[in-house]
Amino acid sequence: MRIAGCCLLLLAIAASGCATKKPLNPQVKPIINRANDLDQLAAVNTRDIATIDRVIGKNVEALRARITDIEQLSAGVSRQAEGVQHEVGDVNTFVAVLSSAILNMDNYLEVAKVAVQFPAKGDQLDDQAEGTIDDFATKFDDTSGFLVTLTGNTDTTGNTEHNYDLSKRRALAVAGYLEVRFHIPAYRIFIVGLGPDKPVAANTTQSGRAKNRRVDVSLFRNSPPTQANDDSDERAAIK
Repeated sequence: MRIAGCCLLLLAIAASGCATKKPLNPQVKPIINRANDLDQLAAVNTRDIATIDRVIGKNVEALRARITDIEQLSAGVSRQAEGVQHEVGDVNTFVAVLSSAILNMDNYLEVAKVAVQFPAKGDQLDDQAEGTIDDFATKFDDTSGFLVTLTGNTDTTGNTEHNYDLSKRRALAVAGYLEVRFHIPAYRIFIVGLGPDKPVAANTTQSGRAKNRRVDVSLFRNSPPTQANDDSDERAAIK
């Protein structure tokens, strides 16, 4: 009975405590809701800031890559400008040599000539063609007074306009070989493509067409004026 009485007493105290608990102040609830809203807004802002940071990071990387491209382009432009200046120098030298050649054309003599053969429809040098040029190049020396003419030719097979272009490409192939292997300056080389206009054999046979597929390489040297020319010049000056 004593234990039962204690339990009843405790239940009564608990009931009286619950009955006396005050309800939540109506002014506090909006503050709690506002605090929750601010927490959610802060979370959203944090996510937005993280997104903006990623976007800015990507843009910065793209900008850096673009700057690198611009720097490389600038360097390329500078190299092209240097190349243009070099080409201008070559052109000026070419004009000077050509002018001198025109003024002294009577003093230029053909001292050597060779034909470089090409395969049908081809514009590339084979081993035989390179060997021909190598043998011919032994005639070059350190003297500056020389010119080389390269006359490209074809047989009559195919389109005429195509053959004119092919003959020039063959001459260019020989010119490139002379420049790279023997360091012959470009301004000393004169190129012309005659297509099928200057055959050395009949195009009616296979052997004849093979002979016509060629580049004629001629070496000219600037010979000093002869005594006879000097005398004639002196006589012309006296008159």
